[in-house]
Order: sequence, then C-alpha cells, then structure tokens
Amino acid sequence: MSEMYVDRIPEGLLTPRDIEVIKKSGWGKRRGFGKKPAVLVVDAQYTFVGVRKDTLASIESGNSMGIGGEAWLAVDRIAELIAFARQRNIPVLYCRVTRSEGEKPYNWGMFKRFKTNMPELDGVNGLDIVTELAPLPNEIVLEKQFPSAFYGTPLHSYLTSMGIDTLLITGFVTSGCVRATVNDSCQNGFRTIIVEEGVADRFTLPHIMELLTMDLKYGDVVPLPEVKAYMETL
Repeated sequence: MSEMYVDRIPEGLLTPRDIEVIKKSGWGKRRGFGKKPAVLVVDAQYTFVGVRKDTLASIESGNSMGIGGEAWLAVDRIAELIAFARQRNIPVLYCRVTRSEGEKPYNWGMFKRFKTNMPELDGVNGLDIVTELAPLPNEIVLEKQFPSAFYGTPLHSYLTSMGIDTLLITGFVTSGCVRATVNDSCQNGFRTIIVEEGVADRFTLPHIMELLTMDLKYGDVVPLPEVKAYMETL
C-alpha cells in the first residue's frame, strides 16, 4: 500500500516535531484492503456540492453550504470510481441528509451548520444527489439525519448481509459527515479506506488535517489509482 498521507501533505503545514512524532510513534500503520469491498458515497447532494465556482462564489450565489469547485473535482473522481465498481459488480451505496419540518427543532447539528433554513438553488432540489453520481434503481440510498451514515440507518446490517469487509468512502464533507462515517466504520470493524481524491471540504486546512488524523487512527487514506488497482485484483 502507498505511503502514509503525512508524506503527501504540503510542506510547512506540520512542524518538524509533529512529523518526527508521527514517524517515531507508530501511528498510521496500514491496515490495508480486505477481500470484499463496497463503495459508499456520503452526501453527494447539491446543497453540499454547491455550484461550479470557488467556495466564496458558491456562498455568494445563495448556498451557504456549498463547497464549490473542489467538490466538483471530487464528483468527477467519484463518478470514475463508481463506474469502475459497477463494471466489477462491487456494491455502491449512498447516504443523504434529509429532514422534515417536525424534526428541525431537535437536530442541533443542522442548527449549527445552516446559515439559513435551506439554501435556495436554481433549478434543482438541494437534497437531491447530483446527477453525475445518480444511483441506479438497484442501489441502496440511505436517508440520515445526523453526520454518520451508520447512525440511525441500517447501513451496518446491509453491509453485513452482503459480506462486506472493506468500505471505500467518498463524499462530503471531509471534516463533517465523512469523518463521522469513517469513525463508525472503524468502530464497526470494517477495513476503512478514504479515497483521497473523492472527498472535499469547504475549508482547506481542516480538509488536510482531517485526512491526516483519519489516516493515522481510523482508516487508510488512499489515492484513487491505488484503489482501482486493488479493485482490479478481485
């Protein structure tokens, strides 16, 4: 498996002491791939992906939640991964955030995140999965209220029923629902792979640091070409 993610972080973001501690402490050992993977696409919805502009332009367009250009780059890579998986009969699952009027007062995570009740987007439903990543009729789409794709959903049961031992995680956002899902994937015993080019965040430094901490503790951050090479061996 490839080098640790810390070796791909831009120079100057970590102190020499941080790097030395990481290297000498033993954190970040590769767990590697298993024998039966599934792809999970987290919250690839218009609300979170935003418009094909930079993040500030996405916000100024009326979507305070949108990531913008970085997310669309990730969408392209996720689409590539999904197509590769479908060709090899590797399951693809989705989760998306939904909420009803009655649930709003009790979901404090939503209260913290949304500048407005729900961003207004021209011509699309913000809660829809972007067309470029649209699930097939026979693929599972889980609806969730909270960050982790596991929390309050039957995801664990479905993966167990399929015999899945490796979860290839993509989606949005790195420091939010992706991170929460990675934690629960690890806690539920799955080999957890974060597809490096398939995640994005509206904040640059949290994106990098969350990938680092996930790579050190809860999963393996792996570049897409290496993930595809693994899938080809199955």
